[in-house]
Amino acid sequence: MFRLKGIPKTLVLTLYLILGVGVEAQQPFDVDTTFRCGFNDWYVNSILTFDNGQVLASGQIKVPGELVHRTGVRLDQDGTIDPTYPIVAFMGGKLTPWQDRIYTKSGASVRRIHTDGTLDASFNMIGTPYFGAQQGGDYHVFPDGRILMSGAHNLHDSVRGFVGIYDLIWFTNTGRLDTTRIHRRASGAIYEIAPMDNGQFLCYGTGDIYEGQPVGGIFRVNADGSLDTTLYCQLRWGEAYSILPLPDGRFYAAGIYSFSNGPLNIIRLARFLPNGDLDPTFDNAIDFDLGEIPDPGFGATVARVRPWENGSILVMGTYQFVNGEPRRGICVIDSTGQLTDLFDGCGVGPYTYQGFTYGSVAGYLEDDNGMAYIWGAYHGYNDGTTNDTLQRFVTRLYGPDFTTSVREPEVLEKQFSVYPNPAAEMVTFNYNFKTEPEMAFVIVRDAMGREVSTIAMPNKQGQLVLDTRQLTKGMYAVSYTNAGATLHVDRLIVR
Repeated sequence: MFRLKGIPKTLVLTLYLILGVGVEAQQPFDVDTTFRCGFNDWYVNSILTFDNGQVLASGQIKVPGELVHRTGVRLDQDGTIDPTYPIVAFMGGKLTPWQDRIYTKSGASVRRIHTDGTLDASFNMIGTPYFGAQQGGDYHVFPDGRILMSGAHNLHDSVRGFVGIYDLIWFTNTGRLDTTRIHRRASGAIYEIAPMDNGQFLCYGTGDIYEGQPVGGIFRVNADGSLDTTLYCQLRWGEAYSILPLPDGRFYAAGIYSFSNGPLNIIRLARFLPNGDLDPTFDNAIDFDLGEIPDPGFGATVARVRPWENGSILVMGTYQFVNGEPRRGICVIDSTGQLTDLFDGCGVGPYTYQGFTYGSVAGYLEDDNGMAYIWGAYHGYNDGTTNDTLQRFVTRLYGPDFTTSVREPEVLEKQFSVYPNPAAEMVTFNYNFKTEPEMAFVIVRDAMGREVSTIAMPNKQGQLVLDTRQLTKGMYAVSYTNAGATLHVDRLIVR
């Protein structure tokens, strides 16, 4: 949240009281009917909130009385459009705060603006030497303001040998091509990049070659952009719209995709192991259904996933039912893949624009004033009690109270465990070291003490999977070792 100079936070609370916010006790995620956007089409891609209660919205926004769409508007505390904000806004896509300024995705490139909407002239990648924007993708902002941008773009740096189309490109915090980095190529555009805690990035792209090496649709690169060959995730059809890395190396991928050469056995949300295999401890076959929204061809789409409480995730997209239960564009899935009761019967309503029916949630954000916002392409929001048909594109909700909300049953974390046990097919070995391991392995031995499987544990936390169908039925010992010392032994029964 941005703090606007000269506007005290007490004034924000006063404004909320004048508007009716907080006058009566509200339940978490009740819709705030005092906030309604003053436009009727087309969509909002991203928002940021200011500490005075205003909201910056980026997308394609048709202001009543104007002939063309704006790419960004600032909304006042009641949702109406702030007339003092510049009509020409360099936005449209993802907004990322940095210091007292904002990075924005604008067309195929990235711009930087001030909080008043004026362009920051100290950052400019348009028309600069060596770079020509072509196909837009994603971007990541480093703490010092440098940019990693994906997509497919032309480079003209013949001095350093970067000429032609490149798909992962580094820029300085002034918008110039970073001539100290090795820019990377793929056989197709890279549309999503998700930073990991260890400095790596998970990427989704349309090609099957990266830096001369084969990759699946989702692949992992090191901090310098070189390929991490320990992950191979073969998406053959469709697209991953959102990737959520987990601290132990696993990750969620949301979208509409398949491991087949076509729309067969479509997956919309799945959790993957660090090596790119599906995580068998998560339900990777959750059913998302469009309901009354006309099917454009391949059914519902999950567009965004973000962390929630206690290991669960908030899942957003274009759908009206999840596993047959009413959830309109927003739901919470627990850490095993089970649908929770949150947002039961709630969500956004559909609307039609230029012959296409929308009804999607694209994001969620909490502010510092105890409120939460969702945004996307929709008309109306139903919180289960109030059906506010006048909601449009950005909706303010009363924020969550995680201290009193219903939580998943707490599970005491074990340092090492085996699941399921007994096992007939896949078995998962879970491990959680307090420090980085050194030459750590899971060793499986049969009743005679012979090693039948040895798997390295490369990270502090993780899960390893073994196919027990290759083993003879019986009892096995599972040893967890680190630096030659045995730390723990489990008994595994194979049926």
